[in-house]
Amino acid sequence: MGNMCIGGDDPSRKKPPGDDQVAPTPTKAQENRDVKVLLLGAGESGKSTIFKQMKIIHERGYTPEELKDFRFIIYANIIKSIKALVDQIGHFQLSIADESNRIRAQKFAELEDDFVIYVQKIWSTEMGNDVEHLWNDPAIKTAFERRNEFQLDDSTQYYMNSLSRICAPDYLPTEEDVLWARVKTTGIIEVRCSIRDKFIRLVDVGGQRNERKKWINCFEDVDALIFVVSLAEYDLKCYEDNETPRMKESMELFAETINSKYFYNTPIVLFLNKTDLFREKLPNSHLSVMFPDYNGPMDYDSAYNFIKSQYEALNRYPLETIDGTERGRRIFSFPICAMDKNQIQTSFETVKDNFIQRQK
Repeated sequence: MGNMCIGGDDPSRKKPPGDDQVAPTPTKAQENRDVKVLLLGAGESGKSTIFKQMKIIHERGYTPEELKDFRFIIYANIIKSIKALVDQIGHFQLSIADESNRIRAQKFAELEDDFVIYVQKIWSTEMGNDVEHLWNDPAIKTAFERRNEFQLDDSTQYYMNSLSRICAPDYLPTEEDVLWARVKTTGIIEVRCSIRDKFIRLVDVGGQRNERKKWINCFEDVDALIFVVSLAEYDLKCYEDNETPRMKESMELFAETINSKYFYNTPIVLFLNKTDLFREKLPNSHLSVMFPDYNGPMDYDSAYNFIKSQYEALNRYPLETIDGTERGRRIFSFPICAMDKNQIQTSFETVKDNFIQRQK
């Protein structure tokens, strides 16, 4: 998913009106009894989607007003995606045959990169109609098929296939629309939820490079660390420089984090996310793009287990017993799809029941 910030705030970060909508603000004593779970990962890993799912599950979801606030974020995501596709037409030496679509494409090509700031002024039913026509153009479809070669939000196909609904004058985003919406996470945010009679304080920190300096502020008194990886990023480049392989940066970040002194005895949970996109991508993009030495089969199980083993091998201090005392960090890996609410709920229950050992 892309790097987007509109008006500085994701509506899901705002406290909904009404005390019955969210868990009560914990006292200091309650915080001391809470289980603190740190949610980390590189940009585009899907951390924010997991955080939104926890809000839906444990904070009664989104109010109608919050859903309404997401409209222009979604419109901006759509414009960003179609503009990215249009920009690749020349790069891929493609041509748009239909004259009306060429005119439409030119409109998006001429948009400034900071269009997100004034998206409320430029979005219209006519613009939505332009997007729909372009999405159905053969040249745009060809560019989309080569999406691993440039930066394109994961939400593109979902939103484009829902344009008739999204462009309606009375459009109110659904929770699924919100889960697909991409807004850059900035700062440190928390959600407090009860899982099997225990309060979990889930702490999320932005994953982009310029946000990682804030991570250390959250490293104290952590009961479990969840690191999120996008399986589908094995053939993609980082947004920040369009050169560094995303999975390479993710693996380096994972190794640096779990091998730090702060997490020597902390249970480590690895969420291998975007299994749905990973399955879809495997037949068309070989794992050797990221791992040149990989010559195994390209079925889902083989590819998944290989990536899983690559991350787990980065643990310098595997769990061992010395003089009757366990030392080192546990790593527990889960394949997940953050869009699946039931899967996220079950995964967190498993984490709580089996891997969080520290009791307060």
